[in-house]
Amino acid sequence: MKKSALWLLALSAQALAQQPIPDFTANNASAPDPGTKGPPAPSYGYPGAPDIYSDATPSFRQGKPSYEAELTTVPTFQSIGIYWAPPGADSDRRSRVKYRKHGEPGWKDGLPLWFDPRNKEYRGSLVMLDPGTSYDIALSLADQPDMTAATTQSTWSEQFPVARTITLPPGVLLQPGERVSRPYQITESGKPGAYVRYVSAPFDADPAQRSTIDMGAADAHLSAGNSCVVVNASYVIVSKLQLKNCQRQGIAILAPSHDVIIEDNDISGFGSAPVTTESPPTAGDVPTNKIVPGNYMEAGVYCENSQSNPGQRVQRVVIQRNRIHDPRYGSIHWGYAHPNSAQAVTFSHCGDNHVIRYNTIYSTPGHYFGDGIGGGSNFSFEGFPNADSDIHGNDISGVFDDAIESEGANRNVRIWGNYLHHVFAGIALATVSEGPVYAFRNILGDTAGMTDPVAANQDAVGHGVFFKLGSREPIVNGGRAYFFHNTNLQPPPIGNLQYPLGAAGFLTKGGGDTCNVVSRNNLMTSSLYWSVVQVYENCGKNDIDYDAYRGGISFVDKVSTSELHPAPGSARDSGARAVVFNAGSKVWPTIELFEYHDYPTAQYQSGKVFLTTKAPANAGDYQLKPGSLGYGSGVYLPNFNEAAQATPADTGIDAGAHQRNTPPMEFGVDAYRPKP
Repeated sequence: MKKSALWLLALSAQALAQQPIPDFTANNASAPDPGTKGPPAPSYGYPGAPDIYSDATPSFRQGKPSYEAELTTVPTFQSIGIYWAPPGADSDRRSRVKYRKHGEPGWKDGLPLWFDPRNKEYRGSLVMLDPGTSYDIALSLADQPDMTAATTQSTWSEQFPVARTITLPPGVLLQPGERVSRPYQITESGKPGAYVRYVSAPFDADPAQRSTIDMGAADAHLSAGNSCVVVNASYVIVSKLQLKNCQRQGIAILAPSHDVIIEDNDISGFGSAPVTTESPPTAGDVPTNKIVPGNYMEAGVYCENSQSNPGQRVQRVVIQRNRIHDPRYGSIHWGYAHPNSAQAVTFSHCGDNHVIRYNTIYSTPGHYFGDGIGGGSNFSFEGFPNADSDIHGNDISGVFDDAIESEGANRNVRIWGNYLHHVFAGIALATVSEGPVYAFRNILGDTAGMTDPVAANQDAVGHGVFFKLGSREPIVNGGRAYFFHNTNLQPPPIGNLQYPLGAAGFLTKGGGDTCNVVSRNNLMTSSLYWSVVQVYENCGKNDIDYDAYRGGISFVDKVSTSELHPAPGSARDSGARAVVFNAGSKVWPTIELFEYHDYPTAQYQSGKVFLTTKAPANAGDYQLKPGSLGYGSGVYLPNFNEAAQATPADTGIDAGAHQRNTPPMEFGVDAYRPKP
């Protein structure tokens, strides 16, 4: 696979040696003991769960390192999570990380591991690595040079060896005499190095030949097992199928399945509703004013293991290059209550070590998603995606709540390079109970009309946020969260509107109390000139600095201030320096305002729809123009940007998602495919 545009160019050892390694001051010094027992677990949870916050008694809650070994590494395609618990580990002893491809002579610096005093462990990740490659990793303590550790770890290969291929029949799969498809059961497992691939019949010459499971009109009387595809196997690949009108989920993954690849499928029309619910007014891909909510959190790709033994839960699922769109029912919006109904991906209590990348997720007015990618339980020591997982390169739109909901443990979770637009909130991280989580080089576009579209004046209602942080439950709080090089776009107003169409806030405490937040090199803007940062220090200190911003900064007790080292030209109001892109106005999509009147008396209505009618013409170019706010204002972050020759006016490192002189950014199903 072609290398992502976010890949960091090779640095010379001399250049690296000249760069200071950042040691951040954020902490969780006031976080409660995670071993504190909470209320009893719910009846629908795992019978052995000690309380509502976790399904077992993990080592973390006992104050022990995550693994028995002193040093453990956990890979994905492009990341390696690191866990190190040397004797005498302490928050006063700063870690250092170096890495290199196995056998190469020169070392590169990684971002220092974060020390968590709650379980006396250093944790962190290496990112943007090559798939299928071995890396040497060397750890040390800056304040105790004789304390070292080393290992070699390979990233996952993108080539999955297939021992057997099962090709489904062409066209719609039907039993004799029946008009709608039945669930397709996947029960034959492969083994390590020998996957079983379930694939569509060839359809390049004739799309009608694509293997299709179409379950027809909604029938709420059918059992919960009536999903288009049910996976109860391991080491399997589900590829190139068309799944339509699924009575429950598009693809349901059951415990104890593991090592499951879901790729290149088209999934639509999924989801159910209670028996008493009326039928949706239109098919999922036909816009309507009338919203008929379905059952909450059903999904195109679904996993729910809350009653499964934690040791038997689904592990290592890859969801890549799928189109997941237009669920049967639609979510309500915040103008009525908390968004509900279907999601594109739902994982609840489903293990860890997952990768969700290069998917295109979208929907039609009246059929919007609740969340795009998400799961549960949010305020817990598990949640989604739990640990050692990556979410990147996705194109997500048509979401009335969070485009990406990554909430719970968030232990060595990496979220990067996603394009999020026509959503209420970009990325929800409420909560980060363990950490660290890394959110970097993501782009958030238009959010107007996704809070309360039935309001008469869209300038007078909220415009959503980029990152939602915090915890309502003090016990599940205090994990480290990093925010590097994200771009908050502000498409210009349309019609009679006064304000731009992007988010009103960047880092916000919408989920509750916050602490241990680190922010660097972000391009932060507010469409309403509210506070771009509103996070407090309830359980420890934050370290938010060196960002470029247009909007207020509120750190403690709603006192507005500024960062200590803001990018030149940053300010809380319209007096801030303008954000100017190399591509100029081509970075903006064409957005038009629509209102549908097919059901004028409907209880729930889609209201004013700010619909993208033409994609941006910038071809993935989000680089800043010289003189723009954020151009040349960034600071060095090892493994997250590259060192540059600095001048007094230009560090050579730009704020925001797209560094100068790098290839275009790509998102969705065709991102970084080899070009002809």
